[in-house]
Order: sequence, then C-alpha cells, then structure tokens
Amino acid sequence: MLTKGKIMSGLRRLGEELKELGMNGEILLTGGAAMCLVHSARDMTKDVDALYEPKSEINRLVKLIAEQEGLPEDWLNDGVKGFIVANAPSEEFITLDGLKISVVTPEYLLAMKLMSVRYGEKDADDVRFLMDKLELKTADEAFGFLEELGVAVRACNDGVIVDNVARNLQQVISYMEAHYCDPDINFVSMASEINFSVSYVSALLKKNLDTTFVKLLTSMRMEKARELLRSPALKIIDVAEQLGYADPYYFSHCFKKYAGVSPKEYRSYE
Repeated sequence: MLTKGKIMSGLRRLGEELKELGMNGEILLTGGAAMCLVHSARDMTKDVDALYEPKSEINRLVKLIAEQEGLPEDWLNDGVKGFIVANAPSEEFITLDGLKISVVTPEYLLAMKLMSVRYGEKDADDVRFLMDKLELKTADEAFGFLEELGVAVRACNDGVIVDNVARNLQQVISYMEAHYCDPDINFVSMASEINFSVSYVSALLKKNLDTTFVKLLTSMRMEKARELLRSPALKIIDVAEQLGYADPYYFSHCFKKYAGVSPKEYRSYE
C-alpha cells in the first residue's frame, strides 16, 4: 500500500525527471489516489489511478522511479482509462516542477464510485464520505444526483468514448505492426507493454475487428510473407526467420492454412 507521503515523493520525483528532459507532464487523478491525496479520506491506497501525458515518457519514468524508490512497478498507472475520459470535470490540485496535477471533481468521483462494479467495503466508505462532502443525506438523493450528473456527463462524453476506443485500438495495432516479426511477441507481454489488461485487449479486438490476437498476428505475418516470397533471392527459410518463425515447416503450415497454397506453390504462381 502507498502512503500519501510515498505518493507525493514519487510524483515530485516524476516532475523533476520530466523537467530535466525539458518536458512538462499533466496528470488527472481519480479513484483511491484522489480519496487519499486530495480528500484525506484514506491514509493510503493501492496505487495511483490516473490519466496522464506524455504517456510513453511517464510510463518509462514510473518504472525507473519504482526501481530506485522501492515502489510497485505500476504505482502510477492508467488502468482507469476505460472508466473515465480525458475531458471529465476536474479541479486543479497542485503544480510541481515539471508536473501539473488535477483531480476529478467530487461529483464525478461519486458517480464513478456509485457505478463501480467493485462495490466492496472501501467503495462503500468512499461513497459515504463523498455523500457527506456533497451534503447528500439519503441513497435516493445520491442516485437521483447520479441520474442528473449522468445526463451532463454523457453530454460531455459523447464522441469522446468512441475516440478513446479508436485510439486504444490503434495503439494495439501499431504495437503489433512494429513487433509482429519478433519471435518472442505474445499477448500477455504486449498488453503489459501498452498498459492494457489482457481481457480489455481481447474484448477490443473481438468487438471492433471480430478477431483475436493470434489471428491478427498471423494475418500480419502472412501478408508480409506474400510480399517477401515475391523476392527470388530469399529462401523460404529466410522468409520464415524474418517473420519470427524458428521452424520453417511450421511457417509453411501456417501460410498454406492462410493462403490456401504452400509458400513454394505461391512463389511459382507469382
């Protein structure tokens, strides 16, 4: 668990590292981090749920700081991105060297808590705290408030959620396009590298492309194989190696299953 002191120490260090690189970062806090840091409703939290930019540089620095400061590798993460949008109602929290930190409003945070599927003891405590802060006395008031806020939030979020899905899907595809020839690429490592859960990526590919990681990876490799096989200078074993296949016979099996002909037959047709 992370105390308020550890979190602030990590954030200050993150800002210093960004400043040294000539960069400025922005973080939007939510979840347990907001309850702990901003509202002082908790003494500690498991991690810091947030949206942030520049994403790739902050992800790199978070891992570096974790190693050097003895923090969990994902002490700051954007796992909450599926439940919040970048233009959610927010308030400024603190500005550090190289880092501006904002927090979602108590109203938005309460809405998130009320809609949370993790409605356990801690979420119940957070809901009670936020209801007191917002002077909501009964459950009916809270859910009536949620309904009113939902209209405003949906108006705010129209199109943004669609944009988020498109952006996240493009991030998956871009990663695969850059690494599909790597013999060590796998679903779990890819999801970890781009900071998505395996289940989220699986649902993203199925819902939007009606495919799976393995099918998409194979498709990328086989389309590249078609291109490489047109070069008579390349042996089939060389094509297989370039596409991440250690076994040329397995590559030939995959290609025939995909294209309907063996690599040798395909080359003869071309």
